[in-house]
Formats: sequence, C-alpha cells, structure tokens
Amino acid sequence: MKKLKIDSNDEELSNLFHWALEQLQDDLHALHMPLIGIGVGMAGLINPDTGSIMQSIPLGIEKPYPFVQKVRTCSNIPVFIENDANCCCWDEMIRSQRKRSQNFLFVLAEDRFHSRESTSPRIGFAVGMGVVIHGKVLRGDNYSAGEFKSILWNSKNVNQFSIDDERISNPEKYPDTIYAVIHELASHVAFLVNLLNLSLVVLGGGIQKYGNKVLDAINQEIKKNYSYPDQGSCEVCFVDDGEYAVALGAGGLFLEHLFSVDPLGEDVSGKGYEMFQSLIAQP
Repeated sequence: MKKLKIDSNDEELSNLFHWALEQLQDDLHALHMPLIGIGVGMAGLINPDTGSIMQSIPLGIEKPYPFVQKVRTCSNIPVFIENDANCCCWDEMIRSQRKRSQNFLFVLAEDRFHSRESTSPRIGFAVGMGVVIHGKVLRGDNYSAGEFKSILWNSKNVNQFSIDDERISNPEKYPDTIYAVIHELASHVAFLVNLLNLSLVVLGGGIQKYGNKVLDAINQEIKKNYSYPDQGSCEVCFVDDGEYAVALGAGGLFLEHLFSVDPLGEDVSGKGYEMFQSLIAQP
C-alpha cells in the first residue's frame, strides 16, 4: 500500500492521475508483473459506464467531465472509475472475511470535524453511502444512489446535517456535537436497514476512531426503528481495510470487469467477483 499527497487543487484531474501513475512506476517494476488495468474511486456522481464524472462537490466539478477519455490519450491501459462509497462495497464483497451478504449498506463517513473551514461542505462527517441489493451495487438512474443529506438538514448549513456549521466545525468548544451527529446519522442508517431489510452495515472513512459508541448508536436506532418485536439480525461493524477500502475496492471493480462475461447479452453485473472468488478458492 502507498499513499501520495497532492498539494495542488487547480491542476487538471487527468494530469494528477498521470502524475500519480508516474510516482508508482518503481513499485510496479519491483513486482515484476505487468500493469493490466486501473480502478479509480472518486467522490461524486460517477457514471462508470461512460467513465465520466457527472458532478462532484469535493472535486469542484459541476458539469460532466470525461475522465477516462482524457486519461486514455496518454495510456493504453484500461481505466475504470466508480463512486468512492460504491468502491467500498466492492472491497467488502471481494476481500472481506465476513460471510458474504447479498443486501448491505456501506457508510463512508470521512472525519472532517477538525477542518476549521466552516465554508466547506465537508466539515463534520462527509458522508456517502453504497447500497448492495441482491449482490449488485445500486447506482440509480442518475448515478446518485447513496448520496446523503439528512432529512433534518437546515438550509442555512453547508454541512450535511441539522446541526449548525458553527458547532460542527468547533468540536472542542462544543464537545457534544460529534456524538449528536453520530446519532443523527445512526437514525438514517436504521431507517434504511429496516426499510430494505438489510443484513449488514459496514462503516469506514474515519468514523472508526469513535469506536463502540458508533456501533451502539446504530444498533440502538435499528432496534428502536423496527416495527415488529421479533427483529431480524443485522450485523454492524467497521471495515476491514480501513483507509484503503476505496482504493482496494477500485481494484475490485477492475476485477469485476475482467472476470465478467456477457455472451448472451444478459445482465452479469456482480458475477465477475463471484468467478474471481471461485478461482482463488481453488486448492
């Protein structure tokens, strides 16, 4: 695993991609294996079919940006892109040691409580969700499935929750704020779990640092929100791969494309990773 820090926010996105690829050349040579494809996870509305970023608040993209088309001009290597929370779903399906769930929710809650920039929409928790139904990642008709804003949201806020920006950007001054946000998020997670009858919730993105208080809050809200006394079982846990879940899931997305075949024109999405897992399970 390797992390690269990018200092420039004004550089063309495709140029940043090629810069990152150049930084990895020594590592790639050391593997003595050819690079056969690249998966990229990004925040925003991502169309993986066309390889375009439709819109992205974090990346400052307001109109469709043909990312894959631009990077292909300098590279013959196949490149696939996907929403970052959806990538985390691929990571869970391919790499997790847990019993594979066909219906689950991934909550990518990036910790931005110490940003100090109250004009940024990414203060507090920057939340995106990935939803898997019957073993398939749900993208939605406009590729916006999983985009989150609290139903209690205050229109005066730039953050995604009901708590005002002043409080959410000053956790030391208002120490109860973080857990108030966690409970507000937990209520939304519980609603989705019970509405869709999900069997698993996986949390990542930095929210893990708050430990059992997060897990307890979500479990309590799921129980409180359920309509019947004999509640079904839903496991709530933290992601196995920590801060690398998006990157590893993007690699999983490439494997999905690599191992998926469509000889009869049928929908085979979600089948590629199953074939890959079958192969690696062989003695």
